[in-house]
Formats: sequence, structure tokens, C-alpha cells
Amino acid sequence: MTTFSALVRSPLLQSPICASASALVAIDARIDQVAMLRSHLMPGVATIAIEATADGLALVQQALDRHPHLRELHLISHGRPGSVEFGAIGISLETINDPVQAQMLGAIGDRLDRIVIYGCNVAAGDAGLEFVEKLAQLTGCKIAASTTKTGHRDRGGDWDLDVIRGGIYDNSAIGIFQPSIVDYPGSFAPPNDDFTGAAGITEDVILSGNLLTNDGGGSIAGLISGGSTSTTITTAKGATVTANSNGTFTYSPLGSSTLQALVAGATTTDTFQYLNLGITPNTPTVTVEVTGVNDIPVAQAIAFNIAEDNTTVALGGENAFDAAFSDADSGDTLQSITIVPCLPPVHSNLAQPTSVSAPSYHEPTLMN
Repeated sequence: MTTFSALVRSPLLQSPICASASALVAIDARIDQVAMLRSHLMPGVATIAIEATADGLALVQQALDRHPHLRELHLISHGRPGSVEFGAIGISLETINDPVQAQMLGAIGDRLDRIVIYGCNVAAGDAGLEFVEKLAQLTGCKIAASTTKTGHRDRGGDWDLDVIRGGIYDNSAIGIFQPSIVDYPGSFAPPNDDFTGAAGITEDVILSGNLLTNDGGGSIAGLISGGSTSTTITTAKGATVTANSNGTFTYSPLGSSTLQALVAGATTTDTFQYLNLGITPNTPTVTVEVTGVNDIPVAQAIAFNIAEDNTTVALGGENAFDAAFSDADSGDTLQSITIVPCLPPVHSNLAQPTSVSAPSYHEPTLMN
């Protein structure tokens, strides 16, 4: 992913805004492959980058103050219904009701004719349509946005903006992109919405990672359990999950009887949810695939007292072995056991046993 520091060193951002440019493209620096995206823009389009910690609208307003000939604003950012991730604060149904942001949007709208939003599902549903309507009212501009995913077709996206308020015009990658934009491999969906955990782990491995690695913003309020949040929870499969506010987490299947009982090669999935305090708080679901391994059978100590002159030793019958030996993997059957003296005799010449038998057990081999 292109970092913001690399982005601000790019030639286009170092050069002055062209006097003939009519469109300002504001790119949130958290999207994937920023440099590649910029390579698909039309020549002469003015571009600014918005860092995750920056006041995005303030930077836009400053650019418009310096270059009053710009009449269009194109926002490229991750989105969801009724919300756009845009710098530290973002723009959403909640934030546009704030008097300070509403006033700033009005001032920006006074400079523009239209605002085009490239973010996944921004205009989707009741929340999305309400957001577009309110944004049009606050700015007095024509607004274009999408109800579907924006980006490469292999990720379920396209470049059509199907919701327009304030006027009708061509809605395919409106004016700023070259035809080659269809080759851009990314999409503008919030990364956390797509998080499905790491590649599968075995039942004896603790998974660790960061839920916000690809997001660049927000924080973790906690894990969701029974409608409340906590830093540590037990999943439905009995695994233990611990999360921290910075997004780091661990998933441990070691204490789960369900996961530890998996037979070798068998797989199952386990899930947990967390509360992400990003631009718009949401509760993504993490799915972890766990694969069983061949666990060592369990043996309990059994004590027997025998006389030194005995030639036959009674080992207590089948029940004694059932209680002492078991296979940890569900569905596996313990086939046989081997008994070997571990300590030499103290007062006699006890011979190494040539064979040991027990009810329902066979030749001396220990295996699954």
C-alpha cells in the first residue's frame, strides 16, 4: 500500500495546480495502491492527498481558496452506506449534523458546481439516500454517488455512479479517469468489512494479528459477547480471544475441548465479532479455520501391588484400562497398548515380560 509520505513526494503533488484544471481530486491516503490509481487520472487533474489524521474538509477548503477556478470536487475514499472515510473525522449522516461541519460544507459548496463521491455503497439504502440528499442541501451542489461497490469487477465493483442529485449527466467515471481505470485492482470498501481472519491454523497454534492492519484508523472498543463488549471472550467453539484497543488480538484454541478433539485433517470454523470505533462504528466478524492434528493418547498412572513370587500379574480388567488410557481425538479408537517396566527390581531378578495381555487389548503397540 502506498504510504502518505510517499504520496506527498509524487511529482503531481509537488507541481502547482494547473490553471486550466476544473476538477480537484481529493484522495484519502488509506485506499489501496494510491500511486497506481493516480496513474489512471486524466492529465492536468488537480490532486491532493488526505492523511488519516488530517482534517480532510479543511484541506479541501484551503485548496479551493488558493485556486478558485476549480468547480468540481471528486472524493476517492473507502465508504459505506451514509458515510465516507475522509481524514480523521470523515463525512457521515452523524457528522454533517454538526454545525461546524455543516458550515464548512456550505462554504465548500459555494465554490463548486458538483461533488462526486467514489466510495463503496455510499448511497445504498435509506441511510445512503438520506446522506446524499442532505449533502446536496448543505452544499447546493449536484451530488453523484454509488449504491454498489466501486472498483475492479473481480472484487464485485464497477465505476458507475447510479445516484445523482441536482442534475443528469454521464455517470461512468465522471470526467477524471482514463479508460484504463478498469485495470485498477482495488475497491473502496472498508477493509475491516472484508476481514476473515488469517489462513487456517491447527488446533495447537495460537493465532495473533492486528484487526486494523489494513485500515489505518479507528480503534477496537472490545469483543462482542452477548450484546456487551469485553477484552477477552470465549467463542462458541470454546476458544479464547483477547483484543487490545490498538487492534492487536490473540486467538487460542488450546483450551477448547471441541477444537482439541478434532481428528487429524478435519477442519471447522470458529467466529468472533469486535466493535470497531472508526469513522462509522461497526461490528465486523472474524472467521478462523481450525484444522485438527493427530494428538498423543492420554495415559493415567495405575498402581498394582504384586508378590515377588507371582508369575502371573492381574492388571485389573478392562475397566482399569478404559479409565487409564484414552485418545484425545474425537472418533478415534485406542487399538492397543504396550507395558514396559521402567525401573529395575530391587530385591529379585524379575524377568522382562515376554507378553502382556488385557481384555479387549491386543499386541503391544500404542497408536491412534
